[in-house]
Amino acid sequence: MNPKTGAYDSEKHFEIDWDKNVKDGVIITKYIGTKKEVRIPPSIQNNPVTSIGFDAFSGNITRVIIPDSVTSIEDSERGPGGFEGCTSLTTVTFQSKISTFEGWSSPFPGDLGEKYLASDGGPGIYKRFAGSNTWKKQ
Repeated sequence: MNPKTGAYDSEKHFEIDWDKNVKDGVIITKYIGTKKEVRIPPSIQNNPVTSIGFDAFSGNITRVIIPDSVTSIEDSERGPGGFEGCTSLTTVTFQSKISTFEGWSSPFPGDLGEKYLASDGGPGIYKRFAGSNTWKKQ
C-alpha cells in the first residue's frame, strides 16, 4: 500500500523480467513511476515479485516499502545496486528477511546493507537523515 493512498503502486510503474532463479517469479528491472514514496507490489501480472535488479531504482524516491515476496536485491560491478542511485532515500521498510544481497557492495546508499545484515538487523524500518551515510533501525 502507498502510505498516503492505502494502495500498492500500480503494476504499470514497473518494468519486469522473469527471475531466472525462481519459478514464476519476476524481477523488477526499472521503476518508471514518478512517486517519491513507493510501495512495491508483492506480485505483478499474478507472479510474485522476488527480486530487485541492479539500477532498478534511481532518482528522487524518499521512501520504499519492500514486500515479503522479495528475497534478493542485486548489485553489480556494471552499475549501481538496486537502490544505490537513490540519494534522496531516507526510509526503507523490509517486510521480511532478504536472503541475498547479490554483487560487489551494498545495493543501497550509505551503510544500510551492513546494518541490515548485522546480527540486530533484518526486517523492519530503517531511516537516515538526508545527506548522511548512516542508517538506523527504528
